[in-house]
Amino acid sequence: QSPHGVTVAVDSRATAGSYIASQSVLKVLPINARILGTMAGGAADCSFWQRLVARQCRVQELRNKEPVSVAAASKLLANL
Repeated sequence: QSPHGVTVAVDSRATAGSYIASQSVLKVLPINARILGTMAGGAADCSFWQRLVARQCRVQELRNKEPVSVAAASKLLANL
């Protein structure tokens, strides 16, 4: 953690067993302007859940007129 935020670092390789499928996968996924998710496992599944959580967070922000917290975003994902 730094005074300006948190540093997130991930690799960029996607594998299929021992085969390296891609060297340039984006594994840091934005949820909103303040929250990021990281990907591990099936890329398509992670991308689906990231988009779903991001959409639900946006709905919460519109309803409550304030940014969703990390805890709330985490709970949304757990409930989905």
